[in-house]
Amino acid sequence: MFGKKGSRKNKNYTRTSTGRKISMTSTSGSRRQQGIQMGRGYGKPKPKYFMDRILDPLEKKYGRYALKDLMMYIVGGMGLVYLFNLYTDANPNLDFTLADVLSFDREMILKGQVWRILTFIFIPENTSVIFIVFELYLCWLIGASLQKQWGAFRFNTYYIMGMIGCIAAGFISGYTSNLYLNMSLFIAFALFFPNEEFLIFFVLPVKVKWLAIIDSVLLAAMFLMGGMRIKIVILFSLANLLLFFGKDIYIEVRYFIKKHMK
Repeated sequence: MFGKKGSRKNKNYTRTSTGRKISMTSTSGSRRQQGIQMGRGYGKPKPKYFMDRILDPLEKKYGRYALKDLMMYIVGGMGLVYLFNLYTDANPNLDFTLADVLSFDREMILKGQVWRILTFIFIPENTSVIFIVFELYLCWLIGASLQKQWGAFRFNTYYIMGMIGCIAAGFISGYTSNLYLNMSLFIAFALFFPNEEFLIFFVLPVKVKWLAIIDSVLLAAMFLMGGMRIKIVILFSLANLLLFFGKDIYIEVRYFIKKHMK
């Protein structure tokens, strides 16, 4: 369904709140000084965001312990779960799947199956052979790109914060999944690389920012129309996105409204 088509470097721009185009592909400065530049003018020092002030000293002290290629391990686990599910589906003597054993289940966790607190992240959303390949590829691509942009420590932090939000939502509401966690990764990717293109059905090129806008609208609709359980899951699962990008999202939404709704 999706193929990746990279955008040319000189076209990878976003806009500030004043409408000025600024590059999203700057390679100057340390990784810590790079990142989303929305709302920042050229020649001005990067303002310290809330998470920057917390993570800068932590990265200096604990950065060496960060797990490199975290997304590769997660994608590998998802692939193994899918293959085992295929085996159990084809075996009439087995009446369960690995996903049944790994999914988040508050009642079973309280009965002692504590591994479910973490293992739900390895359950793939798709059951089709074709779509699972694209799901795993996109998860790996997005995770690897974010790690390259942030560094291993910050990417680990972003993902783990999303996991903690999902787990908290699971214990509060009784339900959680990795769907919204993976969506938080995709939206973060779109904020960093808005002009990257995916080929829908390998034919139609669509910029990532438009796909992210569609996802965001769907998320907003699910939040507004869903019950309290869905509201809790979405809000807690996207807490990492709001903490890391809340200011940038506000600036981009304000600019979009000013530009298209005059």
